[in-house]
Amino acid sequence: MMLTIFMNQPSNNPTLRSPGRRAFTIIELLTVVSCITVLMAITVPIAHGLRNRALKVRAKAQFGQWATAMEQFRVEYGGYPVLSGSGTVGSSTQDNLIQSDRFAVALTGRHMDGTDADLRGPSVQAAKKDGNTKLLSFYNLSPDLVDTSITPPVLMDSFGNKDIAVLYDNNLDGIINISDQNKTPPVKGVNGGVFTPNPTADINLTQSQGIRAGVIFYSAGVGNSSDDPVDSDQAVFSWK
Repeated sequence: MMLTIFMNQPSNNPTLRSPGRRAFTIIELLTVVSCITVLMAITVPIAHGLRNRALKVRAKAQFGQWATAMEQFRVEYGGYPVLSGSGTVGSSTQDNLIQSDRFAVALTGRHMDGTDADLRGPSVQAAKKDGNTKLLSFYNLSPDLVDTSITPPVLMDSFGNKDIAVLYDNNLDGIINISDQNKTPPVKGVNGGVFTPNPTADINLTQSQGIRAGVIFYSAGVGNSSDDPVDSDQAVFSWK
């Protein structure tokens, strides 16, 4: 009887072959890279847009808190504090733009750098002018809303904008209209561009209509990196 030994002969059964790895072809690699590029082109703008919307929601919430603090001030002192005036504010020189230290003294009772606003010291006139003679705190200023890289520190919104406009109901009739305000200053965006509001279309400062509020704020929002004019859809309004 003849015995045949197959031990050293290669097997044609794929299940008995030793495992191995097949390399990707150039075409397969290019296909994967193309897919990743397309996905990034889709997801990056979406993520950027979601971030901007989140910052816009946060900025409106900040403005709402400031308005609440202003109302508490009015209840305590019988009128609103003056947060604005002529002079350099952020990157502009305009009326009706918030002056940072006035904001801080009026609504927190302290300076922007956190030091006490001593009524007996150099800030006495400013404190009296802004009305917070008791140095009460109506608002807790978050550190992430203060640009400490500038001396003295400067107030900013969630986008980092330092130009923030404020308009008041000066005659305390519950409506902000042309009788109260005739200046709607342009505001610069931290990323570029300038938002120049239309007093009628954007803010509704008409004699017959107006805005039912005691105080309102607006900023340029995300701005424009190209330095093109900022559209009203990009701006942040406390009342919209």
